Amino acid sequence: MMDIISFTTDLQLLNLSLSLAQRTLLKAYYGEPLTVEEAAMFEECVERPYEPSARSEMCCIAGARSGKDSRIATSIALYEATMRDHSYLAPGETGYVLIIAQDARGGQTTLNYIRARIENSPMLRQMVKGDMRKTEIELTNAITIAVYPCNYRAPRGVTIVCAIANEVAFWRDEQSSNPDVEILRSMRRGMANVPNAKLIKISTPYSKSGVLYDDFVRRQDLTDTLVWVAPTWVMNPSISQKFLDREREKDLVAFSREYGAEFSEDISTLIPAEVIAAAIRGYRELAPASDIRYFAGVDPSGGGADSFTASVSHRDGERLVVDWVCGWRATKPETVVEEIAARLKLYHISEICGDRYSGQWVRDSFRRNGITYKLAEQNRSELYLEVLPALNQGRVDLPNEPNLIRELRGLERRTSRVGRDSIDHAPGQHDDFANAAAIAIVACSKPIRLVFMF
Repeated sequence: MMDIISFTTDLQLLNLSLSLAQRTLLKAYYGEPLTVEEAAMFEECVERPYEPSARSEMCCIAGARSGKDSRIATSIALYEATMRDHSYLAPGETGYVLIIAQDARGGQTTLNYIRARIENSPMLRQMVKGDMRKTEIELTNAITIAVYPCNYRAPRGVTIVCAIANEVAFWRDEQSSNPDVEILRSMRRGMANVPNAKLIKISTPYSKSGVLYDDFVRRQDLTDTLVWVAPTWVMNPSISQKFLDREREKDLVAFSREYGAEFSEDISTLIPAEVIAAAIRGYRELAPASDIRYFAGVDPSGGGADSFTASVSHRDGERLVVDWVCGWRATKPETVVEEIAARLKLYHISEICGDRYSGQWVRDSFRRNGITYKLAEQNRSELYLEVLPALNQGRVDLPNEPNLIRELRGLERRTSRVGRDSIDHAPGQHDDFANAAAIAIVACSKPIRLVFMF
């Protein structure tokens, strides 16, 4: 059978050029002999001498623009799909080469590279069955290359020949606090009956948590997983030094993570999963009571991917209770304000607190609906840091609202070089429900400084 490098570089097949590091990584993963130069590269990126051995798993931790999708993932996916003997598949059974990414765009990027290589190869084009669809490419050898969402249910029930966990360091799923662990476990289940199945975890690093970081920490003890760590300039020497110097000058910490392939020291989870779990109660919404004073928080949105969210809370002795939190896609923001105002009036609330970044139209809209909009002087980070002690002390009651729970789990603490903490959601995520709830919690916990907006 043709080896991986011949397949990748053959003019009639992928016709790809490879850097020294890209070539070494592919050869080492398949246990092929290395040249002296390649062996030195292997030792630099793996931190041990090379011993030829094919592995079932790869963990590639590399900087941005390293060729992770266009060279490494594309080469392995097509090699496993087209060059392997798949006679073990039962009649009528389909084997899958899966690409799982945090969002549709990430998975589509890899599939687009794969589609382009197939279209440009006379030999591979002949293996396509029918038309290449947006999320699937069906081959004549009973293999389908497909993009799946970042959800632990997605890969269940299919036979997996090869799986590519794209940018796994950034995976988030509203149904799970550990989506990378659960999705990879589900994928391995689909590989159980496949001889020499391959699992590729490939990502730019992020925080010191998750399966990517776990593999990095245990890299010298893993026998069947190749853990490769390389910065952008090693993986892809064509990236100009001028560009790298400019990015380094902008933000050294971000540069070290994005291009230097270093895990961030400055990012950590704000609220432990067990703290959130302990705060969740069995209700989705508490009915208003006439003898309770309620407070409201709002995180407005004028449209786009963010939700327009609102929350109601009250104080019960030392306990801070979130009675209700809800969100809307703000295609018609004025209608959303009307719905929120109607709900607030059920709780006998005549004023609502929001952040300082809301436009004047939000204040005017609430005013037209009989609600005074007040502006909290605390910024988002200050609000979360004020809520955190009460959560850690077990004094907060939260509704069983999946969006709120997901967003609280995804909040991250970033510490600047001068020691100042800021709180934000992870890349590609949201914190609209969490923002509204935090404002409402702080409002009922003690008097907060507000500015009337007339």
